[in-house]
Amino acid sequence: ETHSTTISLDRAAELRVGGTPAPVPEDPPLPDVDYALVALVAGLPSEVVGSVAGHSSSRGRVGPVGQVDFDTLHRRQGERGRRGERVAFEVERRRLIGRGLDPNLVTWVSQTYETAPYDLESVDEDGQRIFIEVKSTSMSDPGTPFEISQAELLMAAAERSRYYIYRVTDVDTDAPQVTTYQDPIGHVESHAAELRLSGARLSFNVDGRGSTD
Repeated sequence: ETHSTTISLDRAAELRVGGTPAPVPEDPPLPDVDYALVALVAGLPSEVVGSVAGHSSSRGRVGPVGQVDFDTLHRRQGERGRRGERVAFEVERRRLIGRGLDPNLVTWVSQTYETAPYDLESVDEDGQRIFIEVKSTSMSDPGTPFEISQAELLMAAAERSRYYIYRVTDVDTDAPQVTTYQDPIGHVESHAAELRLSGARLSFNVDGRGSTD
């Protein structure tokens, strides 16, 4: 899971030194998470009208000014993504403990397999296996759009009610919040979520050509 980062135009201008990316100043250390303040709540479905959760399209916006040190930004995104996964992992373990289940049933899959189409594996109240994809943001609104991969979508479509999105908001603070969404494909079908394509690739299987008659 990767965490998206937005740079203001003024801040991007500060990063520009001629045509060479300027070093990005180090962020201050993030605070330790106080799990007594972390809440795990179920996302309530509501019909999407217009854009996702009231978020407008980015069409017409101007991108960052000048050169940006993307290597450093991507590193930060990775750090925040891993922080969100750790929060979700710990909160999921606590959820199982609260229901009298073994917390060791929670596996942090993406810690070993980074390209897996989900981050955590756990069980529901009936002991059935579930798959959890963690999406983290420094924003407070769980409705903020996020990127989802083809592999994640295919897994969500195959597993349906056993596939969850754990949306970790305020990930940079000591009290992130985790909003859960079961069966994201079902949310799209019921118009409680909107899936937008920022790009697409089409290929045809030419090995089994049929007759054109």
